[in-house]
Amino acid sequence: MTFLVVVAVVIGGGGLVEYTKVFLRREANARSKPVSAEVASKLESSSKTTHCWLIGDSRAAAWSTFPIKSHTNLGVHRATTDEIRWAFENVSIDAGQCNSVYIQCGINDLKSLSYSQKKTEDVAIRASANLLRLVDIFQSAGVKQIVVLGVFPVGKISVTRRPFWDGKIEEGRTIMNSLLEKGQKAGGYTFLSCDEILGDKNLFIDELHLNESAYEELNHLIKDYLFGGAIE
Repeated sequence: MTFLVVVAVVIGGGGLVEYTKVFLRREANARSKPVSAEVASKLESSSKTTHCWLIGDSRAAAWSTFPIKSHTNLGVHRATTDEIRWAFENVSIDAGQCNSVYIQCGINDLKSLSYSQKKTEDVAIRASANLLRLVDIFQSAGVKQIVVLGVFPVGKISVTRRPFWDGKIEEGRTIMNSLLEKGQKAGGYTFLSCDEILGDKNLFIDELHLNESAYEELNHLIKDYLFGGAIE
């Protein structure tokens, strides 16, 4: 598949490019286990009372060094904001089960812009609304501290992905982060922008995923927000 995509780019094989876009759409919709089931399973296997939950997609799931020690990582690979919202609308959160929540999600919604006919602004607004719905859910459950991390930037776009990646993704990310930042005061949550600390493309393994150095930079951001040092 990789070789064929490269050939398509070189010789302008539009038919193959369109076929690959269809393949990517199907791949994005394919999941062996629903996100709601994965979240429920992780919650069941975790402690009944955890200081903090880390919620989101693969970028959250890979954050193994998250600086709040007593936390449960509920990140799910390939998850969209729709799926994460649905998952938490359908699980029971006991009072006192969690004191703080950190959310990192949205890039998988935006990534679909490269192979769909949806409008950039519509996708960004919907994804933002999904995250704000999560904030409402956690506030209703008595969670004291809710932090929404800005959708992380992306790394270098590989040759094989370039035909399926365009400026709409970055445009959507900018809209999302702007909406989330503007909504924090009225919404009762904290927004933390990650663009400055993740501006170096060398902090990425590929287009989407971060390396250990990137997570160390993020850990410093979280610690600074918490006024220094990891909480137990």
